Amino acid sequence: MQIVAASLFSEEALRFVLLGMATGSLTALVALGIVLVYRTSGVLNFSAGALGGIAAFYFYDIRDDGYPTWWALTFALAVGVLLGLLTYAVLASLRNATQLSKLIATLGLFSAGQAFMVLRWGGGIVQPRSMLPS
Repeated sequence: MQIVAASLFSEEALRFVLLGMATGSLTALVALGIVLVYRTSGVLNFSAGALGGIAAFYFYDIRDDGYPTWWALTFALAVGVLLGLLTYAVLASLRNATQLSKLIATLGLFSAGQAFMVLRWGGGIVQPRSMLPS
């Protein structure tokens, strides 16, 4: 019984719980954004993940360059808002187009966002500095 309790309440188990909650929360947040856009406009926005990724990459890039976390978060949120406005402008220009055209436009934004991230930050995996204490 003590072995089970020790393994359930260990630091490693707590780390996995926190990481799982963070990943689940981010997945739920993206899913809610996709559902809200679909319910209001009837368009399945495939670009949400890529454009959110750009803002997240900017956050870690600025924070790891030595700027305060609040400054990096403010800048990343501003980038996210600008990318959201870009998405709105593209979909608003296609207001009278077919649903398939709007869907293809979001796939184009997705591809452009992915290509931008690869060109700007490269294709390799780099682990950012953790915000949580170790």
